[in-house]
Amino acid sequence: MIKMNSQLSSKLRTLQEFYLTIYPKESQVFTTQNPSSLQVYYNTACHDLVTRTVSKTAASLVSLCVLTGEYPIIRFYNPNEHDAYFNASILPKMIANEFQNKLDEYARNHSDFPPESPRQRSIFVITDRTLDLFSPLLHEFTYQAMAYDLVNIDKSDVYKYQAENEKGEKESKEAKLNDEDEDWCKLRHLHIIDAQTALTSRLEEFLSKNQMLVDRSNIKSTSDILTAVARLSGFDEERRRIILHKTLVEDLLLVNGEKKLTELADFEQDLANFGYNIDGERVKNLAETLLNLLTKEYYGFEDKLRTIILYGLYRGGLVEEDYIKLIQLIGVEGHYASDVLDFIKNFDQIGFKLIKQNLKSKSVFKREFLHDSVSEGSYSSSRFQPAINNVISRIISHTLDEELFVYVKDKPIDLDNDVTRTSSTSTSSLKNPRHKASWARSNSNYQAPKQRIFYFISGGATHSEMRTAYELSLKFDKEVIIGSDEILTPNQFLTNVKNLSVSERRELNLFQDWKSRYSNQSAPKVLLETPKPKVINQTQPQITPNPTSQRPQQQHLNTRIEPSSSIDTKESKRSRFKKFLKG
Repeated sequence: MIKMNSQLSSKLRTLQEFYLTIYPKESQVFTTQNPSSLQVYYNTACHDLVTRTVSKTAASLVSLCVLTGEYPIIRFYNPNEHDAYFNASILPKMIANEFQNKLDEYARNHSDFPPESPRQRSIFVITDRTLDLFSPLLHEFTYQAMAYDLVNIDKSDVYKYQAENEKGEKESKEAKLNDEDEDWCKLRHLHIIDAQTALTSRLEEFLSKNQMLVDRSNIKSTSDILTAVARLSGFDEERRRIILHKTLVEDLLLVNGEKKLTELADFEQDLANFGYNIDGERVKNLAETLLNLLTKEYYGFEDKLRTIILYGLYRGGLVEEDYIKLIQLIGVEGHYASDVLDFIKNFDQIGFKLIKQNLKSKSVFKREFLHDSVSEGSYSSSRFQPAINNVISRIISHTLDEELFVYVKDKPIDLDNDVTRTSSTSTSSLKNPRHKASWARSNSNYQAPKQRIFYFISGGATHSEMRTAYELSLKFDKEVIIGSDEILTPNQFLTNVKNLSVSERRELNLFQDWKSRYSNQSAPKVLLETPKPKVINQTQPQITPNPTSQRPQQQHLNTRIEPSSSIDTKESKRSRFKKFLKG
């Protein structure tokens, strides 16, 4: 718009365009704000959006590099020939190549990029959601992930709750869960039990510092402690945070207790660990355990559906007849059963053909799962480690498979010994490397800034992957930054997979379609007109621009598949299907 206004542009010495399309979510997390990204990349009704979205994503990643002053080594996830039967398997390659081209172009046009820095050259890894399907399906028991899975926290990260005021009256409250809340930052990556313990200690500490204001004789439980804190006058911000997190933790523990998710999670963890329990022993009768769990009334439909998909991933697929029996076992019948089966078939579109042709068929997808499980020092329900942990650990140890994670350019010759970040160390460098020898520094206590490792997941990232980025930063003394189109909860992931078979584009109500419709509207003419010379003693009419239209609210898709109300006794069904899982 500035370019089109000749009056304004003529007064500028220089004009450079820069598209700031990176949206910080946390200190080490960013998004490109591409909602419903699985639809954009994998739904056949959205193929026309792929190239445009890849270009936008690449531009966003360039923005990140410019902001951080990094000219990274770029690598991308390259599925093997067994995984490449679906078209979108080349998605990371498309993004990585476009990213490299745009970054090189920016460097050619800006002689001051990248700026000199003693920081070791960064590495930028491009992956996609198909690299790790266990992460968005497993029940996670760390505070943040559990909160977004089990209670209603909106897309603005606002949690609404009830709390007592100083008068003992219940009030409706809301709080934003972000980096401005120091208690949230300290607690969010802890296991829920550890978070509860830490909060109780925090409460005790707070009360001990204000003993004169509290009658300890009336305190018999942690609930009494919370009530005492709520009724303290003053300490508004500190008190608010304590009550907020104590309330949220108790809500999560209540839901967990009602749903008995720990038992379900132990089974899920055994599946993710390829059939081994926390003691490293092979688990027998997994099919029997699955059937027992699916008959439990206290597990919700979505929890059972997640477990069925996880079992299908563990087995490398089941025959369709087995899925139909499992669907019936959880109480879904009629056309709803067909909807669930279609949902399972939709995993084909993201590279996981979960349905075998027959019992004799081998696994219908051959995939090297890169996630891991750790038993030592972990809860039985929290052994799983997302693929990002393995990928980045292997990058740092220089053991990451170069065929599975390809360099966009040739591998830098001195990568293993690269202790100073330069604009480029490869033979295809666009600039001369600029080194500064470590021995030349005058301060013997000098510590170079940490190397940055960027990890981008096209198709959505999970809270467990976000947590892992922070843990890796501490473990390796690096700055691990994770990004994606959007942050996914388990329910949102299920919704996205369900909608992959929606053929009518308008039913998806995509943000990208809304944006393209409104972005094609011209700016008000008054903003582009060159002002006429003022005439002496002649008043000019005042022109007011037309108000811009507000962005419409995004509609939430109704994705729940309701089970049939006419359900036989669960125990009889369990015995009926006890021996059917052969596929």
